[in-house]
Amino acid sequence: MSAKSLGGALYFVTFIDDHSRKVWISLLRSKDEVFEAFKEFHMRVERETGQKLICIRADNGGEYRGPFDSYCKLHGIRLEKTRPKTP
Repeated sequence: MSAKSLGGALYFVTFIDDHSRKVWISLLRSKDEVFEAFKEFHMRVERETGQKLICIRADNGGEYRGPFDSYCKLHGIRLEKTRPKTP
């Protein structure tokens, strides 16, 4: 975002369900908050739907490496990373 939100966020992450096209948005103060936002999203979606999250697709950004990758492996979530410079 070009300007801070009222809560001081400069970034956002969106989670989109490919089947229903439902969108969840989390506002972030820094990019390193993506992992915590995803963990909250993961728990909320599984609790609300009663179904297990199977796969997530993300860009090849640094915020999706390390602990994020380990978390997905631990919970049986397939992490698909897009090729660089693709939407």
